[in-house]
Amino acid sequence: MGLILDSSVVMAAERRGHTVRQILEQIKAAHGEIDIGLSVVTIAELMHGAYRAKEDARKRRRLAFIDRLCSDVPVHPLTVEIARRVGRISRR
Repeated sequence: MGLILDSSVVMAAERRGHTVRQILEQIKAAHGEIDIGLSVVTIAELMHGAYRAKEDARKRRRLAFIDRLCSDVPVHPLTVEIARRVGRISRR
């Protein structure tokens, strides 16, 4: 079993100035050697936030952060089965 990063966690860390490497190291320190992934939905949410940035410099920095995140962490597609699991889990 692995861990899928939530956009709110990633955004909070990015806003605190953490690099992708620092985020991944913190997760591994807390959870040990665990597979880490991203959902395409998370990427869409991060992109939305990047394009909402008021300053161009902030937007470019966020887009570069997302590019780095996508190159360092596997991105998993959303499937019907995953959507069904999300519904079951979120019900709890």
